[in-house]
Amino acid sequence: MSDSTHKPILTKKGRQFLDEILSEVEVIPHYCYVTAQRVALTSDRAQGIRIRYHEGTFGRLHDGIRRAHAWNTINGEIIDLTMKGNSPVVVPQDCYYLYESKFSLTRKEVVKRLLARQSIFDWFGDAQAYGHTKDLGVSR
Repeated sequence: MSDSTHKPILTKKGRQFLDEILSEVEVIPHYCYVTAQRVALTSDRAQGIRIRYHEGTFGRLHDGIRRAHAWNTINGEIIDLTMKGNSPVVVPQDCYYLYESKFSLTRKEVVKRLLARQSIFDWFGDAQAYGHTKDLGVSR
């Protein structure tokens, strides 16, 4: 494989937008749902940039260890803000197999789902479906 398949491809505009968002959104280690939802909510300012919120699982396939997780994409590139504490990671494409998205939402869809909830602790991911029933909204 060439080096280009191992390096994330985030445009200059995408990187600038990510840096701007990170100056405004607090990245809380282990709170992937909250952090990724906040990033999605800022996407109304993203001129020409597609930001999506994803919920699903993350982990190795060969040993079956997968955790409930949430992340964002910017123009299709996976951005994981909580994988390394509070240091954002633009995930290399050859690592995309570690992420399995159960659903992907636009800003408008995130707002609609958040407004439909009764409690701030009632995250809209179905953690039971992923085998992660305690500490809803927090992946460890």
